[in-house]
Amino acid sequence: MKNILILSFVICLFLNINVFGQKNIAKADDAFNMHQYKLAVDLYTDIFDKIEDEDVKKEVMVKLAECHMALYNYKQAEDWYAKAIKAEFQDTTIFLYYANTLKSQGRYDEALTEYKKYGEFKPDDRRAAKEIKACELAMQWKEKPTRYKVTNVEGINSYLNDYAPTYTDRKYQSIVFSSTRESAGKITNPVDGERLADLFLTALDKKGTKWTEPVKLGENVNTSSIEEAAQINNKGGFIYFTRYNMDKDIVLGSKILMAQKQGLDWAKPEILPIPDIDNSTFIGQPSVSKTDLLLYVSADLPGGFGGKDIYVIVRRRANGMWIDKPINLGSKINTPGDEIYPYIRPDGILYFSSNGRGGMGGFDIFKAKPLGTEPDKFDTPENLQYPINSEAEDISFIIEDAKESGYFSSNRKDESKGGFDIYSFILPDIDVTLTGVVKNKATGKPLAKAYLWLAIEGGSVVEILTDANGVYKFNKTQILKGKEYKLTIGHKDATAKDDFLKTTRKISTMDVVETTNMELNFELVPAN
Repeated sequence: MKNILILSFVICLFLNINVFGQKNIAKADDAFNMHQYKLAVDLYTDIFDKIEDEDVKKEVMVKLAECHMALYNYKQAEDWYAKAIKAEFQDTTIFLYYANTLKSQGRYDEALTEYKKYGEFKPDDRRAAKEIKACELAMQWKEKPTRYKVTNVEGINSYLNDYAPTYTDRKYQSIVFSSTRESAGKITNPVDGERLADLFLTALDKKGTKWTEPVKLGENVNTSSIEEAAQINNKGGFIYFTRYNMDKDIVLGSKILMAQKQGLDWAKPEILPIPDIDNSTFIGQPSVSKTDLLLYVSADLPGGFGGKDIYVIVRRRANGMWIDKPINLGSKINTPGDEIYPYIRPDGILYFSSNGRGGMGGFDIFKAKPLGTEPDKFDTPENLQYPINSEAEDISFIIEDAKESGYFSSNRKDESKGGFDIYSFILPDIDVTLTGVVKNKATGKPLAKAYLWLAIEGGSVVEILTDANGVYKFNKTQILKGKEYKLTIGHKDATAKDDFLKTTRKISTMDVVETTNMELNFELVPAN
């Protein structure tokens, strides 16, 4: 009888533990399905060692990996995918996801091996070939970077997320950006456990070298919800921004709001009455054209090409209502992945981020030139390559109207303060100079006051003289890159007669790709 009671107690205890475990897994699954990744990680981690069913355990491994990937914890995601692979998780797509974690850490050689392995398992899946090519290109781009200079912006970034900058006007001396820093508020985001983002303003000082302490925009804009991804129109009179729809601790969707400038602050914003948008729809990250007639947004509307697509909304007059249906930019721009953070430059070039085009990491930044005058027609996008893009997530690119200078956001590790940081970029000018020494060939001595004529073919002529040491120099304003020149060298005596034979050389700066000093020395032959 005693043994029966003990056995019954053990069975009941086992059943209670099993029921308890199932309830906790269900709770973790609910958090996972609602994209509450930080909470899901905590719940799955707490119960992981207590899970006895091996198949359930494998599924939890994969879900933990997915959560960490969504939170940009690439190393943790790698570790959990590796555990699932070792446990022989049945779905071979896991090799693709595992490779993604390696790629997002810049370990392209290792990622290539895993992508090729996945390609052998599923030869019909085009993602393998696309990612193999992406890794090969990424390695080439890192080896031969573009001329853009990228710098982490001092004085703006915190140890949390700082992202989505926008210019406040066309002086480019102040920006509004999104941040989850401590002063954003006390409410935490159920997705990542950080504070809900607010919009902040900062400006350069009078010297143009330091940024002021960022301050929150007023209560008309910032609320207890998430406010992010703003853009101020070309004249600076209206701000467009994204606000999320929240039900307690659940993010349902988002909407776009617009507010008019009111003194130093903004008036109470209005929700844009865009058709076919409900509380569960994600629509946001607005960018308004120079004419105020086009609004480019990212949205997950029905009938798209995958996740979030880029759309354009058209209105008839600058002060009219945004009531037309969004127009999808089509497969030239959108992919089965996500296209986010559109930015329309005044010249019509579209910049955006995508994780569906096989870039260097997760999201890469692309640009697409307009085709004609139709607002939804663009040429094939170009990857901005390294160092603007990296193995991490590179998003929310903005650029000045007539200068290759601007800002973007990235969670790359180099120089990072933590989370997403704001980075500046600039394309330095290419300066070309031409220098050398002119000598008397008969004596080897330098020729002072030798004249040099530098003529652009079919264009203007610049004339200079050598100094007392026979040295000459054409500076960066006199010789330009991308040109063909004819250089004539001679010398005249006191009677203004040529006492040395003239010589002529062709000079080309067509292939110059970086700041260069071209050095050419000459020896002139006496005329008699």
